[in-house]
Amino acid sequence: MKRKRSDRLDWKRVPVRKYYQEEVRDGNHPGIVHYFYMKEIKTPLMDAFFSQPTPVADQGFLYIQYFPFGEQHTVTTMFSDSGEIVQQYIDIVHSHGQDPDGVPWYLDLYLDIVMLPTGEYRLVDEDELQEAWQQKMVTSEQVKMAYDEAKRLIKNLSSRQKDWITWAKTCYKTWEKVESRLLSHQIEV
Repeated sequence: MKRKRSDRLDWKRVPVRKYYQEEVRDGNHPGIVHYFYMKEIKTPLMDAFFSQPTPVADQGFLYIQYFPFGEQHTVTTMFSDSGEIVQQYIDIVHSHGQDPDGVPWYLDLYLDIVMLPTGEYRLVDEDELQEAWQQKMVTSEQVKMAYDEAKRLIKNLSSRQKDWITWAKTCYKTWEKVESRLLSHQIEV
């Protein structure tokens, strides 16, 4: 499995970024919410999962990544520099938590679901999951766990997506309130 952190320090394409996180204990969305703002970017990123390539990382973009307590997935809502949702990316994970410095991490099970705001979605990276299994980086049980979680999410995707979009827009308003008070973090590239 790949261990990933939500501050994306390994992402050299974003030399200047801001991030913020909060724990949410409301009844509908308990978990950790991590905000990752791309203040400067060296190389924009496009996803080609659908008929039209989708810009997913560029200057001024904001990722709001939700780590729901007790679940085996994270949901990243990607906002453009104009505040429009460009896509949502669901990472199927073995587990997630927080490092001693408070930054959320997750053990990625490779399998992902990508959704457009229109509701169109794709199950992606099955090849990465199979390759990880062949290289004994994940077990057969973990492969089954990944597919079971993906099937469970896809079954109710249309109703979940509406809820996630509504909630992500609320989180975006939180970001607008705290962003000006945050320092930019610059990484070496």
